[in-house]
Amino acid sequence: MENVNDTENAKEEIRDKNTKDMKNIHYIIEGVLAAAIIVLFALQFSSGKKTSFAANAASESNIDLSGALPIAYINVDSLLENYNYAQDLFSIHMRSQENAQLNLSEKMRDLEQDANEFQRKVANNVFLSRERAQQEEQRILRKQQDVEDLRNRTANDLMQEQERLNRALRDTIVSQLKVYNIDKRFHFIMSNTSGDNILLSEEAYNITDEVIELLNKNYSPAAK
Repeated sequence: MENVNDTENAKEEIRDKNTKDMKNIHYIIEGVLAAAIIVLFALQFSSGKKTSFAANAASESNIDLSGALPIAYINVDSLLENYNYAQDLFSIHMRSQENAQLNLSEKMRDLEQDANEFQRKVANNVFLSRERAQQEEQRILRKQQDVEDLRNRTANDLMQEQERLNRALRDTIVSQLKVYNIDKRFHFIMSNTSGDNILLSEEAYNITDEVIELLNKNYSPAAK
């Protein structure tokens, strides 16, 4: 029977998953803000009024933004780094991964000890009969399968938890943006990650700081 030493492989798989989590959260937010483009309250501007957005833009820029377009964008990197709820959800998921890795490591270490003990007994002719040796081998093989099943369940559970946390984050951002947009009346709010989606724009169209301030103001850690 081959020695069971998959512990390091399992740890590496979980570590690789850790590095992908923040990227996955980026994709979720972009799916909300960019792919879907979040068409929020497509309201027509009153011909005789200037929105607060246009007024602020005119004061912060040297160009004439009196006819500013009813659009804005959010820097997703900055939002995720500064939105307390996003950071709390990420911490929750990291703790789940750490606990899962600890539990799996203990099971695999126990299995490896049993396998090594079995090999030692075989090498020293400890078993009184061939049938007894086969029974012990089958027990270890079943234990090995149990560990493999646990690893698969753990990966699936972590993925489902991540999806659940991502949905919670997405729903919160969407609901808060709807409140935010009642006053701003943007036709589109788009996402921007490290300049990938918006290559060039006036800073006046960047509402990231305002949105982060709103999100953190309305977030209570006790509610998580």
